[in-house]
Order: sequence, then structure tokens, then C-alpha cells
Amino acid sequence: MLISCSACGKVHERKTECKAKKEKMCSRRKKYTEAVSVRNRSIWRKTRERVLERDSYMCQACARQVPGTTKRYNATQLEVHHITPLEEDIELAYEEGNLLTLCRKHHEDAENGTLSRQWQQDVAEEQIRKAIENI
Repeated sequence: MLISCSACGKVHERKTECKAKKEKMCSRRKKYTEAVSVRNRSIWRKTRERVLERDSYMCQACARQVPGTTKRYNATQLEVHHITPLEEDIELAYEEGNLLTLCRKHHEDAENGTLSRQWQQDVAEEQIRKAIENI
């Protein structure tokens, strides 16, 4: 039976192994593995805790009352968000300027682009400046 290959766009027998598809799958697995390994390291847990503390254990989007905020001082369901995703630049995994505390709802907004990267970077830089001033 012939099928249209989603990886290369050609028509193959169902059981034929497409080289393009195999390469695409390997690339996806590698990116996924790198992201998981970052989150499983103790340096990530320490960095995450520093960012939560820097951001006063509050969602920074809720604190700034971005559209869709239901309560201003939201300290529930907090997650530390990578502004530049790990898949794009693994080197920024532990950079505090690339990390921001968000609640689950705003984390989803950040991931799907509702919260712009520029806004996220500006907030992270502001939080770093405040932390330095308090030292």
C-alpha cells in the first residue's frame, strides 16, 4: 500500500523506511532528551529556586496585571519559564536573565506567544535590577 510521506513529501510503500523521516525523528528525540536532562540536574533546581526567590514567589504576569489576570498576587501553581526555549538555545538553560516566574495560565500564554518575548525579557531584567539593588 502506498502512502504520502509527511517528512519528504514523496510517495512510498508503507513499510519503506524513509531516510528523511528517520532523521527528523532523531532530531526531535535529541532536543527532547536535552530539555529533560536540563530539568533533572541539581543546578536547575538551585537556579529555579533562586529565580522563584528573586520574583518573590509570585507570578510576574499576575503582579503586573496583564490581560486575563484573575488575582494580582498569585503565588499558586508557579512555574519557572525559559523565555528563549531550550530547544532554541540550550546554552541559556541556567541564565537567570532568561528565566521568569509565571503561574500555569501565564506560562501557557508565554509558550503560545500571547505574552511577547520582549515583554518577558524586560520583566526578567527589571527583576534582576531590583534584586541587585536590594543587596
